[in-house]
Parts: sequence; structure tokens; C-alpha cells
Amino acid sequence: MTPLTAFKITYAVNLHFTSADYSMLKYGINTKSAVTKYDRLTQGQRYKYDWLASKVSDQQDMMYLAIGCQFDSVSVPYGSKDEILESYRVFKARREGLSYAIKHDIEKHKTTSESVGLEKLIFSYLIGSYSPEYILLLDEQQHLLDKMYNAPNLSWAKDKILKLIKYKHFFNTQRYLPLLNHEATTN
Repeated sequence: MTPLTAFKITYAVNLHFTSADYSMLKYGINTKSAVTKYDRLTQGQRYKYDWLASKVSDQQDMMYLAIGCQFDSVSVPYGSKDEILESYRVFKARREGLSYAIKHDIEKHKTTSESVGLEKLIFSYLIGSYSPEYILLLDEQQHLLDKMYNAPNLSWAKDKILKLIKYKHFFNTQRYLPLLNHEATTN
């Protein structure tokens, strides 16, 4: 991993998650603007990417780091090293134990209330009660996130809802839907 690659990945992920129009999957990480921005960094600013390249071994892990920082609202260029590494560690651990995390959220949802709909669950997600992956699985069936993103009364949560919508590109809902379907058939 080179410092330039670390910058390109974190820059592209940041644009992907904060812009409704930009898609990292469409434009990739090797864009002129990323190279130009990197070239304009001061030596002090480049130090952060030298450090990242020494801490994270491959592009998949750098992607996990960048996405984890997005969900924790940690700025890669300006956040502390401890915050960045903690976001990475937590996100990577959740992704590696995703079936367990989703099953845990299913159980929590069952014990909370059978009548709680996706809209209320999204509010629970916003305060940290459910994983983003569980919300995306439920949204796969109900498709409420896009409507909620455009709802004027939810403008205060627009950036967090956008992150969920953009995260769909990195999360294979089809792989985990059987966990929801299994729960539906056993109830």
C-alpha cells in the first residue's frame, strides 16, 4: 500500500458517502482530481497517508477503514490516529461477524416490538441501536430509505440516511436476506 493509494481510497470513499451524485463504483479511485489533490497536500498532510499506508496492508482493509470512519463521522485527514484505528477495528470486526451481528439485531427487533416498522427502526439506527446492514436488509423489502432521504421533515438526518443509501453499493443484501427470511418462516 502506498500513501497515494491510501489517499485515493479515503478520498473516493468520502466523496461517495457525502455526495448524492458521485459514485466511487462508477469513477473508481484513480481520478485526476484525486491525484491533483494529493499533489497539493503539504508534507505535514501527507504524513497522515504515510502513516495509514504503514498501518493498513491492503486495499480491502483501507476500504474498511474509510467506510468505518464515514459511519463514525471521523475525518481521515483531521481525525486522531486513535479514532481512525478504532473506527477501522470496529467496522472490520462487524463485517467479519456480519451474520452474528444481523442475527443479534433480528433478536433485538423481535424483543422490542413486533409492530415496529422500518421507519421507526431507522430512527433507532440513527441513535445507534441497529447496524446499518440490518436496516439495509429490511429496506431491501420495503424501499423506504429513498423516500425518507427526500422527506423535508427529515432534513436533519439527511446525511446519515445518505450514508445508508450509499452503503448499499458495498453490502450484498442478497447474501444475508436468508437470515431475515428464516426468521420470518420460524415465527
